[in-house]
Amino acid sequence: GSFSRNSYSTSSALGINILFVLWCAMASVPFFVAVASKASPERGLAFRDFVTALDPMWKPPCYRYCNKLLMVLYECAYEQLKTDLQGIMAELGNACFSLQLDLWTSAGQDSYGALCLTYITSTFELKSIMLACREFPESHSAVQIAQWIEETLLFFGLSVTNIHVV
Repeated sequence: GSFSRNSYSTSSALGINILFVLWCAMASVPFFVAVASKASPERGLAFRDFVTALDPMWKPPCYRYCNKLLMVLYECAYEQLKTDLQGIMAELGNACFSLQLDLWTSAGQDSYGALCLTYITSTFELKSIMLACREFPESHSAVQIAQWIEETLLFFGLSVTNIHVV
């Protein structure tokens, strides 16, 4: 079904809603802060006024709609990245990536890990892709780190055989 709940133009509303959700995600702005609501009318008034000045017909989507749209956008980006990685391997060879790993513990004692994939294109451009930046719930032992890396690579259709340097 359509994501738009606006009547004036489904494609226009969907385009604005996609940009709104991406802006919230990329700027780390929660949806409820960006949009004034009945429960908290003072929040988001300046943003609402700004958007209304640009397009008086657009109404901010609800929180559930934003979450659903964000998940659809994520799934599209995830599938595109998997396809891109397969294309890179076809062009450059199977073991054409290097990995950079960073593990840390927050002040609240929560452990996190970030895994970046780096490669050089056939035109000698250096490219990096962050595959993961998420909680690392296990101890930072070599076995746990290797398992976390392998699980992350597998999630993207890769394996350790695709990695040349760590």
